[in-house]
Amino acid sequence: MIDVIYFPQFTQEDLNDQAWCKDFNDWDLISEANVRNRFLSKRFPKLGKYDTKNLNIIKSQIDSMKQSGIDSIALYHYWFSDHHALNKVENSLLVEDLDFSYYLVWANESWSKRWIGSQEAIIDFNKKPSLHEIQKHVAHLESHMKNKNYKKVDGRPIFFIYNCNNFNDVESVISHYRKEFSKQGLDPIIGCFATAEDTSLKGVFDICYLFEPRAYFTRGGFSKKLNFLRKFGLTESIKVFGVIFDSFKSKFQRNSFTYAEYITYLKERQKDDFYKIMITPGWDNSPRYLDNFTRLEDATAAQFRDAVEIGLEKNDEWPVVINAWNEWSEGCALEDCWFRGNNYLQTLKNLTSCQSNRRI
Repeated sequence: MIDVIYFPQFTQEDLNDQAWCKDFNDWDLISEANVRNRFLSKRFPKLGKYDTKNLNIIKSQIDSMKQSGIDSIALYHYWFSDHHALNKVENSLLVEDLDFSYYLVWANESWSKRWIGSQEAIIDFNKKPSLHEIQKHVAHLESHMKNKNYKKVDGRPIFFIYNCNNFNDVESVISHYRKEFSKQGLDPIIGCFATAEDTSLKGVFDICYLFEPRAYFTRGGFSKKLNFLRKFGLTESIKVFGVIFDSFKSKFQRNSFTYAEYITYLKERQKDDFYKIMITPGWDNSPRYLDNFTRLEDATAAQFRDAVEIGLEKNDEWPVVINAWNEWSEGCALEDCWFRGNNYLQTLKNLTSCQSNRRI
């Protein structure tokens, strides 16, 4: 099974209008990166500068996913105490019968201007949600989890937390969520994304995917050492230190990696009942971070196939999650590219077709 992370940012959002300018979104960054040759190779979706509020765009993307053998969308879900942001795709999946499996990944982080070197907050994420806030959130999630298209494993809906370190007391928060879900007759599988293995997560979450390529970039490295600040609740120090680190990280660690090195890393990952494999076709966040970018070169079709096959073999019955369908501003997209074609989707189609033939 293969799932893809979906980035719904490509539409008007009031928070972005207020923070940047009217109708700002990531297309502005991607267009500038192409004009100024910041990418190693130009990239832009074949669908053009689309708006994710357009239902026909969503239908077209889902058709492409189906044809490529993709099973589900892992959709970023931007829920704050008093605001539900970037919810147009989410609403379409909930209200329209698009006949495609999906689940939500709670992007539980503050929005800030960190990528331009500023600590200024756009909207703060509450790291210690109240019981009322949890109940309100669970009521919203219930409508999705009882949707016939919402992904379930053994009858249990799945729900992922993007940043497992972004609560003051993650064990308490997740425990309260489980209690409120139970009151609604729900027993979801609650998973998380993480950038490093942490034994304490096993007592809180049911499953964990190491978030790629960040887990690869930071394995044993400088940014991984920020975790000690989180353990002591020094989140403000992380904000300040993170901005400083973004400005000078090239002095502390490599910023460019080959896909061959990444394949070696994936091969060395051990099969695990709790930690599952996520993969990416490449990464280049220079549109956001300019000279302080981090880059994983684009996979060739053969390398991408190798990465997917490694994940399928090591994840057993759990899907390989691919980051991402359309994270264009981070140089990380499966969907058809105007410049580079559809090599990745064709690779997935060929691979999943072979697997189906074997089962027959």
